[in-house]
Amino acid sequence: MIIREVKTTYRKVGEMTGNLSDSIIDDPEKAWKAVKSFMEQKVEKGELNPEREHFMVLFLNIKNRLKGIEIISSGTQDATLISPTCVFQSVVREGIQTIVVAHNHPSGDPAPSEADIRVTRQLREAANILCVKLLDHVVCGEQSSDPNFKGYYSFRDSGLL
Repeated sequence: MIIREVKTTYRKVGEMTGNLSDSIIDDPEKAWKAVKSFMEQKVEKGELNPEREHFMVLFLNIKNRLKGIEIISSGTQDATLISPTCVFQSVVREGIQTIVVAHNHPSGDPAPSEADIRVTRQLREAANILCVKLLDHVVCGEQSSDPNFKGYYSFRDSGLL
């Protein structure tokens, strides 16, 4: 018989200031702007290294109002490890029914990698099982590095979600 000790630590949903709190996130550009603003706040406070990939969950209410952002994983310059368990742990604990997931590409180019596509499929399946609405997965970059000059890539807009 295997007995495992489980310790749950409550992590407060990302504190937001300024125009982020209660923003309506109903398209990928708004999600990109919210993530960009959130990351800038964290960089200014010395809490985040912009040269690393960071995977985040945007918590939304049923009217798509932003209730919080949580950094799920921080990685290297070109990768971060995540799993559906890590992503949905806080979602379930907080009773959130609608989310957007996002991560940055420090290179500035928001084009998704094969790993990004794979993990998006896994997250879509997990969200369906948990009855959580996954609105989008947005890869955040810079407009100057994006061949489409948007600065982000939306899996929803691209038909992959």
